[in-house]
Amino acid sequence: MIKLQRDRATLEAILQKTLEELKLKKSFKTLVKVSELEVQQQNEEAELISAEERNVKETNKLHNILEGDLKKGMDKMNKKSDTIAWLKDEIHDTLFMNDLKFKYISKWERAREEQNGARLSHSEKRLQDRLIDLQDSTDMELRSHVEIEMYLKQAITNLEAEIERWMEKYNTELEDRETELQNLQAKRAMKYKELQALASLYQERQKEIDAYLAYKEKQAAKAAHEAFLYRMATIIQAWWRGTMVRRGLGPYKKSKRGKDKKGKGKGGKGGPKKKI
Repeated sequence: MIKLQRDRATLEAILQKTLEELKLKKSFKTLVKVSELEVQQQNEEAELISAEERNVKETNKLHNILEGDLKKGMDKMNKKSDTIAWLKDEIHDTLFMNDLKFKYISKWERAREEQNGARLSHSEKRLQDRLIDLQDSTDMELRSHVEIEMYLKQAITNLEAEIERWMEKYNTELEDRETELQNLQAKRAMKYKELQALASLYQERQKEIDAYLAYKEKQAAKAAHEAFLYRMATIIQAWWRGTMVRRGLGPYKKSKRGKDKKGKGKGGKGGPKKKI
């Protein structure tokens, strides 16, 4: 009601101002301006209402999400409570088992301690016996060590004397070997000179042998060539003689008289035969 009265008063004031403007300025800008402001105000109110609706929806959505998260949190808390209860039971069981194990181990350790005590007593007696044996053995080894030391000292003395004798012998033999080596080197030098002389003589003889072999090879080649020429000449002579004989040339030429006699003889033989 109050809002309606306020709106009515505002509208009357606007109309009054618009009438005065029409009378004075022949325009109604005030009315247009008021209308624009009213439209803008209505738009702003509509936007505020829309924003409020969106906020309400977002609030409801967040409320639902919060309820879901709260439910999940409660479920996790319940699971953790169950886990804690289970762990308490496990701890209780573990403590109980550890107590039993501790009692068992304590009894076992006492029994083991008694057993080890008896074993140690036996070992101690055995070690004492072993110690006595070792003392006897040590005394014997000490006596043996003294005897061995005396023997080694005597052996070292003898060995040093033997080494000295061998050193003297080595020095003497070394001098002899050096003298022998010098003699051998002198002989080697002499033999080397003889060898050089023999090498020079060998080279001279080799040159003579090479020259003689070359001469013999040349003579053999010459003799072979002469034999070849003689053989060829003999073949040619035989061939020529045969040719002259076959053709009746030279000293082998046939005389006419001989031919006539030969013809008559043939004619006599070819005459008429006697009748029988």
